Amino acid sequence: MSIASTIIKYCENKDDIKEETKATYIKHAQRFGVKQIDKMSYNYMSKKLSECFGSSASSQLQGVHILLISTKETKPRIFEKLLKLNKQLKEDKDDGVKEKNVEKLNTLPSYDYLIDKLHELDKGEFSLAYFINYILINYGFRNQDFNLINIKSKKEFDTLKKGKTLEKNNYIYHNKHTKQVELFIQVYKTAKTYGAKHIKIRDETFIKNFTALKLSDHQPIFRKLNGGQVSSSYLGDLIYDYSIDNLREANIFRITVKHLIDTKNFTKLDAYVNTRGTSMCEIMKSYNIHRVKTEDEDV
Repeated sequence: MSIASTIIKYCENKDDIKEETKATYIKHAQRFGVKQIDKMSYNYMSKKLSECFGSSASSQLQGVHILLISTKETKPRIFEKLLKLNKQLKEDKDDGVKEKNVEKLNTLPSYDYLIDKLHELDKGEFSLAYFINYILINYGFRNQDFNLINIKSKKEFDTLKKGKTLEKNNYIYHNKHTKQVELFIQVYKTAKTYGAKHIKIRDETFIKNFTALKLSDHQPIFRKLNGGQVSSSYLGDLIYDYSIDNLREANIFRITVKHLIDTKNFTKLDAYVNTRGTSMCEIMKSYNIHRVKTEDEDV
């Protein structure tokens, strides 16, 4: 059986993996060709990793993950070697992150700059840009979180929050009685780990800009010409276009994390665990640009 055939069979039996992820697994597996697994040596697999996934640790980790799934039951010795390779690649990737952090410390703008730019957006007719950047800065959303559908009825919004419908979307509701905007996010990257997010925003300037969008009932914030929701990839492009200075959501989060560490505001930093849907360990590992390679690590 080829690696592609093994991964296809693996995906067929996994109900806890998204269809998009399964498609990615199969696409990666096909790069290894039609050669049977039992005829593959570790050296052959290593060669194919370099040829098909490039030299970067991040890219090769994608291929190693496929190989680990494919060899776990049938080739235990190679599986053990792949585990060691996986560990080494993760360390190499982490070193790369630390090196990039040095550059980011010198090139990314300050948190105060972000806030000044946010205020500028409020002064012009940039309500959608304000809406997006306010949430990026204050709640650390990822791109997919913004795939929001506007709901006008409190009764319907409460029903959707309770999961009493078959629909699985993210929703936003302006509660005029309590003077707050509520977001219910259940479709996002780490939803299976952290569950649905219910966020209430009472900031008057934010609510003013949200109201200026003039969304009708059941209208997505980002929509196609036919009124339907945009694809995940296009949504990512849109968030990039609307983010301050095209910084992207990840860099805005890095700037915010740096600011909170610098000001020792660990209470606010901890709040992002819930609003982003992540762990403090992941925040400090992947978004703390103070984490750079030390002289001791070079020895």
